[in-house]
Amino acid sequence: MTNTEIKDLLLHHARELDRKGGSIFQARAYRAAALVVHGLPTPVEEILERNGRRALERIPGIGRSIASAIDVMISLSKLRTGPARAEADSAGERQVA
Repeated sequence: MTNTEIKDLLLHHARELDRKGGSIFQARAYRAAALVVHGLPTPVEEILERNGRRALERIPGIGRSIASAIDVMISLSKLRTGPARAEADSAGERQVA
């Protein structure tokens, strides 16, 4: 998952908080984190893999809650695009053909 994809998901979450009447401060924190993520020279996924969630928490503008949300985003992305999914997709293509 790229930093741009993570940024987009963080911004989407902020918009959802606004739409549902959530905390203004939490929405603002997600927007700020989106800007931070977008500006990082290293992919967030790489930071997470090499140094864990604590490394994300140490980045100014990304706290514990948002680091956890990013971790979940990346984990879910890997589940959707992992080898089992590729095998299932190719098996489905064989059945259709």
